[in-house]
Amino acid sequence: MVSRPSFNPNWFVNGISEKNWNRINNNSSYPMTDKVIAGEYPPGSTFKIVTGSAALQENKVKPNELIYDSGRHWLVDMRNAGGEALGYINFKTALSASDNVYFYEMGNRLGIDLLDKYAKDFGFGKKTGIDLHGEANGLIASPAYKQKYLKKNGFLVIPSTLPLVRVYSSNTYSIAQMLSAVATDGKRLNHILVTKIINDDGSVVKPLILNWKDLCRCPRKPWTWCKKA
Repeated sequence: MVSRPSFNPNWFVNGISEKNWNRINNNSSYPMTDKVIAGEYPPGSTFKIVTGSAALQENKVKPNELIYDSGRHWLVDMRNAGGEALGYINFKTALSASDNVYFYEMGNRLGIDLLDKYAKDFGFGKKTGIDLHGEANGLIASPAYKQKYLKKNGFLVIPSTLPLVRVYSSNTYSIAQMLSAVATDGKRLNHILVTKIINDDGSVVKPLILNWKDLCRCPRKPWTWCKKA
């Protein structure tokens, strides 16, 4: 778990100097903030795993259904990077190419309520529970938040564009946990760094146990298609 920029922890041994403290404290990149668990960032294209899994599970799209990518979505002027247009593509091609237009359409078919449901299932919008201090919750774009966001910014946002306009956010550890659920066929593991906390005499203060949240209740097994892509 790497967080940048870093600092030398040895500076704090026997008391940190004023020079080194100012060097850390006045750094606009906040080196003392653990970016892995406390930094909150828009998930961008990694969120396509959530959108795609939801669309497959809710039968909003068939894995081999062909959707036409003209380079922009038909409802709003949202485009692929670099002006790319892939023509007729299925789920596997769309995910492997990280095609924006295809997943705009998946979001459009799902709607914000289903997007939120699956975002929560994959662990967004709440702490993962890792045994470290300072973890951020992240943000899920609920309908109430969407309405507030629209009023504040005054432009149209359909569900398909939400992941790219910063109304979802997460720490990088949450994203790693989400991807691990795909790798383990729908089991979202609450990782721990140590197995137990002990006293000086060796007695156990608190055991820490790995917990799994099984997402395999999804009969269509959308992660199978994600892994194929």
